[in-house]
Amino acid sequence: MNLIYILFSPKGRIGPKDFWRGIIILIGFQIVSGVLTLYGPVFIALLLSFISFFIIYPYYCVFGKRLHDAGKSSWMFLLFMIGYIVILMVIILISPGFMDALSQYMEYSEAGDLEAAQVMMERINSDYALNQFGATIIANFALGFLAARLSSHPGPNQYGPPTGQ
Repeated sequence: MNLIYILFSPKGRIGPKDFWRGIIILIGFQIVSGVLTLYGPVFIALLLSFISFFIIYPYYCVFGKRLHDAGKSSWMFLLFMIGYIVILMVIILISPGFMDALSQYMEYSEAGDLEAAQVMMERINSDYALNQFGATIIANFALGFLAARLSSHPGPNQYGPPTGQ
């Protein structure tokens, strides 16, 4: 199936195979974008940060079509988004030392020591970047697994004909 359709069209249905193709491409984009944001030139980091905000739309398209294949509304994507945020937060918050580093950052900020706060935020970003990548991958695969396991509606439904996958 056409990748442009999978990633950018909210209409229709896709089966588990095309769903996974879309998810893996989106995860790859997030990882490359994250690495370039952390270690690339400032201009590239700003551009990718801006572009990354719009990655929600391809996720909506991929999950929405998978939900359509199961005969469900794509509005249920919001539940997947909530799950994604919860998984990310839990993994990052339970990372060893993260809460201590965050409280140190808050102390510097509240004391008005903005230079020390900025240094601490840079340390948090670099020290916990791997955790953020790991959390992103885990959240994507956990929620992707749930969406891929949805039973496909066997015949045509209000979203289109069956995918055959």
